[in-house]
Amino acid sequence: MGSFFENIKRVKIWQTTIVYLGGVWALIEALDFISRKYDVSSKLVDISGLLFLIGLPVLIINNYLSINSEVKHSTLKKTLLYTIFLIFGVIGSYYVYERKPGIQYHALIVDNSIAVLTFDNFSTEKENKYLAAGISEAIRNDLGQIENLKVISRNSIEQFQKLELTTPQIGSKLGVKYVLDGSIQKFKERVKINIVLLDAEKDTQVWSKSYEENYDDLLTIQRNIAADVSNRLSFTVVSTRAPLSGVKNIEAYELYLKGMERVRIPSGTRNELKNTLQLFDEVIEIDPEFAGAYLGKAQAYLNNVAFGRSAFKDVKDKTIELIMKAMELDNGISECYSSLGQVYYQSLNLDKASDYFNKAIRLNPNNVTAYVGLGEIYFLNDNMDEFRRFYDYAISLDPLILKYKVDKLGILNFVKRDEKYITELEKIVNDTQNDYAVWSLGMMYAVNKRYNESIKTLLSRKVKGASTNWVLGYAYGLNGEKEKAVEILKYNLTKGEQTYVPPFMTSILYLGLGDFDSALDWLEKEYEEGPGYFTIYSLKADPKFTPLEETPRFKALLEKMPFSRV
Repeated sequence: MGSFFENIKRVKIWQTTIVYLGGVWALIEALDFISRKYDVSSKLVDISGLLFLIGLPVLIINNYLSINSEVKHSTLKKTLLYTIFLIFGVIGSYYVYERKPGIQYHALIVDNSIAVLTFDNFSTEKENKYLAAGISEAIRNDLGQIENLKVISRNSIEQFQKLELTTPQIGSKLGVKYVLDGSIQKFKERVKINIVLLDAEKDTQVWSKSYEENYDDLLTIQRNIAADVSNRLSFTVVSTRAPLSGVKNIEAYELYLKGMERVRIPSGTRNELKNTLQLFDEVIEIDPEFAGAYLGKAQAYLNNVAFGRSAFKDVKDKTIELIMKAMELDNGISECYSSLGQVYYQSLNLDKASDYFNKAIRLNPNNVTAYVGLGEIYFLNDNMDEFRRFYDYAISLDPLILKYKVDKLGILNFVKRDEKYITELEKIVNDTQNDYAVWSLGMMYAVNKRYNESIKTLLSRKVKGASTNWVLGYAYGLNGEKEKAVEILKYNLTKGEQTYVPPFMTSILYLGLGDFDSALDWLEKEYEEGPGYFTIYSLKADPKFTPLEETPRFKALLEKMPFSRV
């Protein structure tokens, strides 16, 4: 034993280990910087770190054996052989994992995290399905205002409730430690809510409770549940000021839930958007002091713009007025500030938009809209590291909603025009057949000048119409199929005489046909009517506008933007 320690001293193993670990730390930091700056997979850092750790015992054994010539060569040979096998095993496992079919999403589990499942509706009345969903969402909103508690968005939650998954599976895929489940049953003028708090990692029940009160006291029950759950998790609910704040009439509350269901998952049809606005008008008529109703109506107007059903300039003032009314009734609602952030983003006032998004996050650290908005502002300001950071956090809060992942890939492809982003999006499309992902893939093919593939992809979509076929027309034009491009252009122009069609779409169609003057006419009209989200980051980086970059009119338009073109 004495000779063993003497040998260690002779080869200076401790000094070697310290120097080696210091070098490894520096290399890992460098690799991490490269992975973030050049969008290399973060798995590179993980695999490299593992290989460096494997190298440490090899180095120590090699140094130790170097003093004993009798065993040096045979033992060292075996050690190196085993190490090579281990390295190939690690790399092989990584390759197999990466090549698995399907979106293998397993989020990093955070201890201070919870998923509130949409409660089961055990009431006999079908209409009460809105009630069960609304109470669950209200509890999410209340818990979401707790600092340092990660609360998963409802959109991702409902993806799981269509499947039969165990609690540990839900926890693993959503990256949460706790899951809150429950049921609601309304009978006459009474309501009963049963809830259970589960430890998803251990698959054990932490706590459960039943609440039974008069139906008119429903909102009090909801707030009590949030407070009880937070206490069980050793958190304090500083404020329970969500969009439900101030509601007094249960009839108004039920209508509000129906309206918010349409705001949250809109089909985008003109009739639906019109009916949604009417629902909120009914709520306001019944309960004019209900802040959430004004906010919901404002969000419906923003949906109108997002789906290309209204010009932004036509709804901007009334949207701000509605939000301000909601804030007058309750200035502690996070969604008011994130909605104002959206308004000022489209108004090209990025500083003001940023202020409102940050305020929204301070009130609710789980406000997905605010993180996405800030991410896009960082993109416009050429800070791609922060763009990724904010988008990635939004994705962690809503991991199964593909829109954020798809939009992130689209923006990165605008900036870098790298085929790897197409490969990633192709995988999403193959795994999900999600229509928005299919449309985005068609767009990405067109941006990367793969026009045949763009046309084939866009023709495979089920959804058609003026709001979706402009990219197809663009691809036809540049693929030499002018007649088909002109046919789509005529359709858009005719449609625009009957109802609103965003000028940006017509501009892109003229670009595909090589009519740059007309493209600029419609692009300037888009600016006058208030540019949409897609228009803004297209002006920032979309290669489709490259042919216009040297024209005086395009340069003049860019001078009005609060950002420079990539």
